[in-house]
Amino acid sequence: MISLDGNGPLYQQLSRGLRRSIRQQDYRRGARLPGSRELARQLKVSRNAVLAAYDQLLAEGYLVTRLKSGTFVSDKLPDDMLLAEQPGNTGIQPPAMTAQLSRNGLRASKAAREGRGLACFKRDLRFDFEYGVTRPDRETVQELERLHSKVINDDAFDYGDPAGDTLLRQQLAGHLQRHRAVTVSPEQIIITSGSQQALDICARVFLDPGDQVVLEEPAYQGARQAFEAVGADIIPAVVDQYGLNSASLNATADTAKLVYVTPSHQFPTGVVMPVGRRLELINWAVQTSTYIIEDDYDSEFRYDCRPLEAIASLSQAGPVIYLGTLAKSLFPSLRIGYMALPPQLVEPFGDMKWLIDRGNPVIYQRVMARFIESGGYERHLRRMNRRYAVNRQLLVDGLRDHLGDHVEISGSNAGTHVVVWSKQNQPGFIEQLISDCRKQHVGIYPIEPYYLEKPDRCGWLMGFSGLEQSAVTQGVMRLAECYRLLSRMLGRH
Repeated sequence: MISLDGNGPLYQQLSRGLRRSIRQQDYRRGARLPGSRELARQLKVSRNAVLAAYDQLLAEGYLVTRLKSGTFVSDKLPDDMLLAEQPGNTGIQPPAMTAQLSRNGLRASKAAREGRGLACFKRDLRFDFEYGVTRPDRETVQELERLHSKVINDDAFDYGDPAGDTLLRQQLAGHLQRHRAVTVSPEQIIITSGSQQALDICARVFLDPGDQVVLEEPAYQGARQAFEAVGADIIPAVVDQYGLNSASLNATADTAKLVYVTPSHQFPTGVVMPVGRRLELINWAVQTSTYIIEDDYDSEFRYDCRPLEAIASLSQAGPVIYLGTLAKSLFPSLRIGYMALPPQLVEPFGDMKWLIDRGNPVIYQRVMARFIESGGYERHLRRMNRRYAVNRQLLVDGLRDHLGDHVEISGSNAGTHVVVWSKQNQPGFIEQLISDCRKQHVGIYPIEPYYLEKPDRCGWLMGFSGLEQSAVTQGVMRLAECYRLLSRMLGRH
């Protein structure tokens, strides 16, 4: 009654054959099986193979042993549970369960669902002006491949420091000093899984439910969601042509624990905060005992003049938590960010990082450290600045040539995206324009979701770092045609 299929070790063939016979009821429930010696003689196989097969089925629950009686088919088979959920079968049906989430879990789930609606995943559009996406050139890829092989051969396989690889922290400290005038020791730097984890750590360390956080209006949704997930109250601070104005906070946010800003290229509007505003913000933060989170996400890219120094450079050892990332300057899948902290925050932030994930993968940290150390990172930034400057100019010139006075462009002096404000303010215009553009394989993205309150004017975001030059030109032409057609159609109604 036991057939062997000839695949794999003999004991596995015996296990499968016996299991099949039990399922087909050749051996019924409670039936006694032959002893191991008897079955081995009948099948002309070794007794060890039979014993191994019996052990396997005992472990799976198909067989049971009874003292001094032998081996029997179990009265309750594993199949009873597996088949119970299928129509027409009997067996134990587990009750439907609901997830009893904690208040923290419910808040986090709600915030994440809202954020995923804005996440920019690949949409397979030929002319996709997706923002926040960069593409390294072949020279950078080849250099990273070489360094990866070297790091592997250096035996970088042990657990690392949860706060980050020592060499990478040393290189980042030097990079911050050279390019952002931020002076910190390597010990003041903590490596994170992108800037989003850095925001999560800030929220966990500082905030209890009901605590206040000042956020730019509009603001990066990832920051808002990180703070909402821990139950913080968001205090919006309107952004004007010079960024966040701390003078407007005196009456509304005097008990805030954190203020989040993107001064070098405000997200999403793209405005740059001047030095005077930066100093005012530091003074306000000191007076109110509020920590500033400075998200310097794409300061590496500046086209018309030298980048302004970071807020953290204006208040050494002051109330500034500096966030940086390599994902925007290299490529998103890298997922390496970092925080430069005031000395008093190093220990609690390091403890939280250890608790969350025990640290980032050592190998990729070491590759990035070698890349910065060799000068490859700075060469990469120079090449990308030249490439993105051309793309930016093609985009801006194309919009001005094809849409002219119909739109206003802002945020083009830095970063990797611009905002296009439309003179059309009819309800639903932007949504329809985005839909029409997608039919022409063009991707543009609304700015309204980044506001807590509906903005006075409508507009959209366009990234230029993920496209070839020809695609930028053709994409703008298709966008302009969609805009003109939709405007004419609305004008007839």
